[in-house]
Amino acid sequence: MKKILFMAALAATVMSSCSNDDDFANASSVTNSNEIAFQTTNPQGATTRAVVESLSDFYVTAVTQDKDAYIQHHLVSLSGGTFQSQTAKLYWPTSGTLNFYAINDDQPITIVDGIPQYTFSAIDGDKDIVAALRTGTSKMSVVPLTFNHILTRVGFKVKSTDSNLVIKLKSITMNASNSGTYIFGSSTGASGTWKSGSGFNGYSWTKSLPYEINSTQTEYASEYLNLMPNSDGIAINVEYEVYQNGIKIADYTGSNCRGVELSNSWKPSQVINYVLSIGASEDSFKFTSTVNSWDSETNTGYTF
Repeated sequence: MKKILFMAALAATVMSSCSNDDDFANASSVTNSNEIAFQTTNPQGATTRAVVESLSDFYVTAVTQDKDAYIQHHLVSLSGGTFQSQTAKLYWPTSGTLNFYAINDDQPITIVDGIPQYTFSAIDGDKDIVAALRTGTSKMSVVPLTFNHILTRVGFKVKSTDSNLVIKLKSITMNASNSGTYIFGSSTGASGTWKSGSGFNGYSWTKSLPYEINSTQTEYASEYLNLMPNSDGIAINVEYEVYQNGIKIADYTGSNCRGVELSNSWKPSQVINYVLSIGASEDSFKFTSTVNSWDSETNTGYTF
């Protein structure tokens, strides 16, 4: 079977929630009916410093119905309106169908029982990782791939419980797992699963900090990080000072920082907002949290 590598995957833009054929790129540049070409649709959108706004390249794996690797983690890059291999061309096999797996991150891959698995050793929170799956694909002029987010988008919002108080927010930190294995699903559009590794990282939501919450600036809405889906038991620490009439009346920084164990299991494509309500007393520290898919957000509150 020829394995001459080429892909022309037509221009992909991943900005908002779309899944219909109107978002497919024009396929007119495909000139050989035996060449494999791709179009992409968008994952559900979000606005964050780390969300994918466009794909300049991604990696494709194709597996036969006999569970043999036909293409393995091959890079295609945007050039002249199409995504193309940096080597030779890839043609459809003479018979049978292919399962296609695509991802926008370069990580070690293994194929177990015909299913690709990617091992991530250090997810930094900055990159939005998206993946696509299409199974049982017969020869066609263009293969449609729909990308979806495979991480969890996590953010914090902070409110004051008393308009007479000024809250000076210093830091929000979390220690969470940053390594694991992503296992693709088994059918078109199916969600993959994560297995946690042993690595942990101290994540910080400090891009806009320190931040002052007062009668006019009533809420701090933090940036978001893209994190590996985790189970319950994740804890955060929050550092802040409380002022009234210009006088500091409470200091919860350093060893006095406030900590809380978060609820919610994180799942791929979810957006989770933790809403912190802060007052002057040690008892007035509470959270709520909300969970939604990537195309919208919900909030869960905790009061300090």
